[in-house]
Amino acid sequence: MEGVMRILIGLCCCLTLGTANALDVKVGECIDQVHQQNLDIVETRWFNPAVGRITPVFSKLIRPNLSGHSYAAYDMRPDPTGINLMQVRSAVPGVQFWIQRNGILFAVEPTRVVPLGQCQFDQIWAQQFPAPFMPTPQTVIQVSFYPISGQAPQIINNQLAGNAIPTNAFSEGTYAGVPPMFDEQKARACYTRAGGDESAFYSCVAGSAFGPREKAAMECAQNAKDRIELGMCILNDQLGSGSKKIAQDAANCYAQYGQQWNAYPQCLAMKNAPPEAARLINCARTQTMSGQTPNYWTMGLCALPKSLFNPNPELTIALECAATTGGEPELFVACAGGGLLARELDKCFSGGIGTTNGCFGPNNSITLAYNQIESQLSNVLGANSVAFLAWQAARLSMDPYKMAEATRNVNREINKAISNTDNAIATAGRQAADAVAKATPDVTIRKSSNGLPSVTIRKPKWL
Repeated sequence: MEGVMRILIGLCCCLTLGTANALDVKVGECIDQVHQQNLDIVETRWFNPAVGRITPVFSKLIRPNLSGHSYAAYDMRPDPTGINLMQVRSAVPGVQFWIQRNGILFAVEPTRVVPLGQCQFDQIWAQQFPAPFMPTPQTVIQVSFYPISGQAPQIINNQLAGNAIPTNAFSEGTYAGVPPMFDEQKARACYTRAGGDESAFYSCVAGSAFGPREKAAMECAQNAKDRIELGMCILNDQLGSGSKKIAQDAANCYAQYGQQWNAYPQCLAMKNAPPEAARLINCARTQTMSGQTPNYWTMGLCALPKSLFNPNPELTIALECAATTGGEPELFVACAGGGLLARELDKCFSGGIGTTNGCFGPNNSITLAYNQIESQLSNVLGANSVAFLAWQAARLSMDPYKMAEATRNVNREINKAISNTDNAIATAGRQAADAVAKATPDVTIRKSSNGLPSVTIRKPKWL
């Protein structure tokens, strides 16, 4: 019986429309009170004889040739942000028309939003265009620091401080941070480039001692007015080059409209933004409306697939230091790099570079710290072990990311030594672990007493 009905429907469509197999069906109407006109909401449907089914193709808003108005048809598409139901293609430069989910018809002009009237439509038609699914805002936990005595960072911008990380951001475990890699040659280059400006000097240090992603987070914090803007800025810098338009478009719209959510459909449409940008905005909106303050972590996990948003636990230290210090360069370097680096850099201005009383001179504290680490590692791992040789090579390369990878490998081998039944080897392993901990920050994710994950960022214990 069902097959017979399909054939009959197909015959009706073909008889009515010929070979086009297309049918326009009125599914609603709008009353534009401002322009004194009635508009029909029409859905074009197409009969596919291969499957024997009528399929909706697209919708349009039609002004019939009635009441003194000439005929006009305007294509519509679902609002990519999900905030409204439909976007109506506009023939007026700088003006965009929208139909809200509650039926309100309105226009967005460059300086104002103009309500035009009301629409009534078939709910079955409207249900084809649901708002994008928004994950439930993730449970978040405050990040706790193990502060260095006398080195607790000053909170400059309370609107940025206090970020929270979703509980599912990382797996449990301890992740080695990015050790600050800096020497006399880099200090001279930054000093020359800064021309005596201490802030410029520390900004240069941030880019050289850590890496471009860390410096980008610091610069985002310097300009962001709140955690949402900071999060979008950091996402823009952390995403790959092929995905930057996602966060850039969302960030530009947020800088212009803040939390005026109804302005985003127009803003994103004008930029021809990718769907993920609309999803990012919707995640920020959903989290804000639920009482949560969106940030880099919560928005990224909500809006982006794991292939794009792959947060690096080691980078957590720099991101949180950027937020906590407001991106003030000297405080950021002290927070992310630790007191030993901060104290060494201070001497660049008081005693010069490479001198006995200056920074990075003979037997400077950073060199002594790493020499002690290598001595301990050699004892427990062996001078010819793969992990030890990789550590040495990473240190010589002055590449902070290679150093972070070498630290992970070294820590793994040290843990094996500590678990050894030979007391002498276990003791040597603990001494080596302590030496590494004194110079290397890490992030620990573990279960807290109430069963929820907790995140602890331990800054270096520095000698």
